[in-house]
Amino acid sequence: MGWYDAIDFQHCEDSPATEPDAMSRMGPGLTDTYDRARREDASVRDTPLAPACMGLEGEYDPCGLAKRVAQALDQQPHLAGVAPLSLVQKGTTIVFAGQVRDRYTLDTIVATASRVDGTHAVDVSQVAFSPAQARSAAS
Repeated sequence: MGWYDAIDFQHCEDSPATEPDAMSRMGPGLTDTYDRARREDASVRDTPLAPACMGLEGEYDPCGLAKRVAQALDQQPHLAGVAPLSLVQKGTTIVFAGQVRDRYTLDTIVATASRVDGTHAVDVSQVAFSPAQARSAAS
């Protein structure tokens, strides 16, 4: 199972572009790096899309940020063979839930999600370490 299959589409939320802070949501996110090619694809529209609503090809997609995060995670060699966490988009925040085997894996997931254009926050408060990892950390 890939990261795309881990997206919880029923709980993904985008924020409407009519919100007062819509212009602040146009920023690149945590790493201050724009995905120029995807933004170019999105710019052909009359109304520019907020990065949280840009799909894989620059089209409008209310779960676009989650899909682009999943795509970025699938491209990480260290994460090959890792059971994906549940992934939900809440506006410009990516929320992960589930279990990971170690801190390095979680740090890689957070760093990768943070680099995706439009990610303004990554919430891992619902992530736990697998029982085997927790026992060895307690020793």
